Amino acid sequence: MSLATPRPRILQPINDKLVSVFACVDAGTAHVLRNILEDNGIPARVTGESLAHAGLANIANVEVVVFESQEAEA
Repeated sequence: MSLATPRPRILQPINDKLVSVFACVDAGTAHVLRNILEDNGIPARVTGESLAHAGLANIANVEVVVFESQEAEA
């Protein structure tokens, strides 16, 4: 079992770019994945963390959202 798996769902594109979403087993794993991605020049965001910390983990998944930046195209 991997710690982060691609999530088969469509999100609203950011600046008309494709978005990848990785569901993580916990917030710590999400932050490690985000740090690895950002160290390699890939902008990423952790989402759902505040609901998970509020005890609502059963209705909110901690995810890492990856998107292309306009700076990468320049």
